[in-house]
Amino acid sequence: MHNKMNIANSVKLTLVVALVFCGMSAVAQSSSSQPQKPAPAALNGADHFQVALGFDAAYADLAGTNNTFWLTGGHAEVAGRVYRGISLVGNFTGLEANNTGASSPLNLLTVTFGPRYTWTPKPAAVHKVSLFGEGLAGLAHGFNSVFPATPTASSTANSLAVQLSAGADVAVSPYFSIRLVQGGWLRTALPNSTGNSIQNNFEVGAGLVFHSKN
Repeated sequence: MHNKMNIANSVKLTLVVALVFCGMSAVAQSSSSQPQKPAPAALNGADHFQVALGFDAAYADLAGTNNTFWLTGGHAEVAGRVYRGISLVGNFTGLEANNTGASSPLNLLTVTFGPRYTWTPKPAAVHKVSLFGEGLAGLAHGFNSVFPATPTASSTANSLAVQLSAGADVAVSPYFSIRLVQGGWLRTALPNSTGNSIQNNFEVGAGLVFHSKN
């Protein structure tokens, strides 16, 4: 009799263990079938590397006068992410004006570097919008113009260039975006016959952005 009770208890225990095991297996299968949340990096859509090409225009004035003029051209830019939304940016911009209001043309090249911060309000959206702001500094090279110098004027000149700008990109695919707008302030200090050698220019542009997430 005692042996029969032991056998019955063993059977019950085996059934309980089997039921528990089956329940745990079902929960595990259910969990694995649920959509997994993207990792933070995927949610942020963080790009390890970007290349951008675009059109630029700058509204400038001839320092010390009432003459204003537009320079037009384009830019090429590379950016590499260093931490979350922070990237390091290198920008090359070329602009030209046929007449600055002083009966002379002007070609202007700037090469600048600095940090950028990018924020994506809804990173999970298919056509997500990314907003960014950046501060860059580097070299401005003016040529094909007239710059006062001693003992005679020169057709070329160099100065410090500072760019502060912000913009918005709209993703078309994981590897391609349209830069809807980018605008900001460009400061140069090229020699000027009026004695005021500081130029404060308003820049605006748009373009295409190519992404790498590897």
